[in-house]
Amino acid sequence: MSSHYEIEYSELLDFLNQCPIGLIKANAKGEIELMNGIGSQILFPLSIYSGVSLANIKDLLKYFDASIVEMVDSFKAFYGNICDEYRFQAAIGHSAHANSFSITINRISENTYQYTFRDVSALVEKENELKHLIEASAMQAGKLEISTGLLHDIGNAVTAFGTEVVNLKNALEWRELNDLTKLIKMFESNLNSLDLALGQGKGSDLSKFLEAVNKSLTKKNQRLQEGAERLYENTSHIQDVLNIQRQYVEGKAKAVRESLSLQTVIEDALAIQGGSFAKRNIKLEKRISRNTPPIKGDKTHLIQVVINILKNSIEAFDGAVSREDKLIEISLRQDEAKRLLFVEIADNGVGFSQEIGRGLFQKGQTTKQAGTGFGLYNCEQIVSSHHGEISIISEGLNKGARVMMKFPF
Repeated sequence: MSSHYEIEYSELLDFLNQCPIGLIKANAKGEIELMNGIGSQILFPLSIYSGVSLANIKDLLKYFDASIVEMVDSFKAFYGNICDEYRFQAAIGHSAHANSFSITINRISENTYQYTFRDVSALVEKENELKHLIEASAMQAGKLEISTGLLHDIGNAVTAFGTEVVNLKNALEWRELNDLTKLIKMFESNLNSLDLALGQGKGSDLSKFLEAVNKSLTKKNQRLQEGAERLYENTSHIQDVLNIQRQYVEGKAKAVRESLSLQTVIEDALAIQGGSFAKRNIKLEKRISRNTPPIKGDKTHLIQVVINILKNSIEAFDGAVSREDKLIEISLRQDEAKRLLFVEIADNGVGFSQEIGRGLFQKGQTTKQAGTGFGLYNCEQIVSSHHGEISIISEGLNKGARVMMKFPF
């Protein structure tokens, strides 16, 4: 091999070794053939703690989550994606706190598998913090007054978050992918030289491996760009809601209920929760009557009600049996004779028993492990303050749930 190619080959190895994600190449049996630096940093402590040799990735993964190995063994296609960003937890040492990891597995050829690892413990911690913040804010949903200072701080935080999202969007132009593509083309045009340096057929294997890495990184980059765009849109909607709420505490609206359209309330709530539907692959069906009569109401609090119910329906699939036909239906209709507007939100998620259903609107009652029990209670308070009624029914576990609200007009 010429010194020029030796330098490029060395730079390639450094590039893969310094890649900010763990990369592993293994055969069908799980025997590890290649592993970069981050991969060693992630997996070596797991190997030490479990006592399982790092020589076989399947044996190690089986110790922490056997379903990962089941996915690999049950994958029949000769190439393709087996799992993408699948999360598993591993408690290391005597700490009660479990680290969280995500793994992406691709089958590159009949006997070649690519494992990609990331330590997502910090991300999971932030997600849990955000979940707790949302649940804490639900406790305040029924109150008509919120301190000006709190709203000001939240507004600043959202503005700063929006700035970071814009910066993130700009940073997601990975120019290194173009360099990697050029390197792959150079390797493909010099396979004979690579075979002479690495061994017969090794040049082609290396080229295919790099193509798989390039494809995986390109796919992740696209997903990150789409996520950043959704974050930007959602941040704008959140700022709109904060502006409406700020008007109350500054005395501009003076808590006077205005004529408003429930159709607009529903559409605003769906816009804020739109990213959650895509993330969980949930189908949304809308049956919203046009030109329904307006009601006198508090738009901000009614949006909060619809958001909370949608959030419950979305999270109902987290505990439901695995299914492909995840569906949430939302409808708005009017009964001219009774002078009522009906809003229905239904899902085919986990559902609940009749015994649990009887107490869901009581303060502190919840079906969630980390729930506060204030969400539906506050929804009932807000709907009642609009002279409306709210109810929720389910035919039983894994049979979904249906929320019905009715408002006079």
